[in-house]
Amino acid sequence: MSIKKTLIEQIEQIQDEKLLEKCMLILQNQGTEEQKQIDFLNAKSEKIAHIISYEFASPINSLKTISDLLLLDVENIDDPMVQDSAKYLHDQIENLQKKIGNLLVFADLEVKNYDLKIESIELDSIISQIIRSYEKQALLKEVHLVNHILPKFKVMADKKMIFIVLNNLVQNAVKFSRKGDQVEVLLEKSVDSLKIIVKDSGIGMGKAKIASIFDPSRKPTQKGTASESGLSLGMVVVKSILELHQTTLAIESTQGKGTSVSFSLSST
Repeated sequence: MSIKKTLIEQIEQIQDEKLLEKCMLILQNQGTEEQKQIDFLNAKSEKIAHIISYEFASPINSLKTISDLLLLDVENIDDPMVQDSAKYLHDQIENLQKKIGNLLVFADLEVKNYDLKIESIELDSIISQIIRSYEKQALLKEVHLVNHILPKFKVMADKKMIFIVLNNLVQNAVKFSRKGDQVEVLLEKSVDSLKIIVKDSGIGMGKAKIASIFDPSRKPTQKGTASESGLSLGMVVVKSILELHQTTLAIESTQGKGTSVSFSLSST
C-alpha cells in the first residue's frame, strides 16, 4: 500500500468535518506540487535530449558522411599512414555516432512512456542487415559471423526497437571476440514464442561484470579485443527496450570461453 493511500485512509477517519476538509486540501495541494515537479523535470530532460540530437547528432552525421567518402578516396593514395589515419577517424566517428544514438534512445525511454509499434516482423531481414554492417569489422579481426535464422520466422515486436537491441548485442559479440572466434545468431522455437540467441566464443565475462552490466552509472573498464571502447549505455538501452516488450535478457558467460545472451518474443 502506498504512503499516500495510507494517509488518505487515516485522514478519512477524522470526525471533525472542518479539520477533515483542511487535511484533504493540504494533501491535494501536495499532490499538485509533486506533479509540477515531475512535469518540470520531464521538460528539462526533453530539452537536454533535443540539444543532444541537434547540437551533437547532426554534426556527427555530417562528419560520418564525409568520412565515408574519404575512406573510399584514400584507397587510391599510396601511403599506409594516411590510409590507417583515415580508417581510424572513420571508426571513431562511427563509434561516437552509435553512442549518441544509444543516448538519445535511452533519454526517450526514460522521459516518456514510449508507445511501442507492435507488428509482425521477420527476424532474418533485421539480422541480415546487422550482420552486413559488421562484416568489415569482423573480417579485420578475423572473426566469423554466422546467421542461423531462416526467413520464415516472425515475431510480434517493435521493429525499430528490436533492431536497436540486436544491433547492440551483435556489436558487443564482435567487439569482445578474438582472432578465430565465432559470433552466431540462433533461434530456439517453442509453442508460442521464439528465443533469440546471440552467442560468441570470445573473452567472456565474470559474475561481477555481469551483475553491473545494466548499471547506467558504471564506467566501461574492459576494452574490446581490438581496443574498442568497452560496454557502455548500450546494454542499459537493451534492458529498457526488452522490459517494454515484457521480456528480459538472459546472460551466460565464462571468462575465456565466450558469452551467450538471449531473450524471447511471441511468435506469429
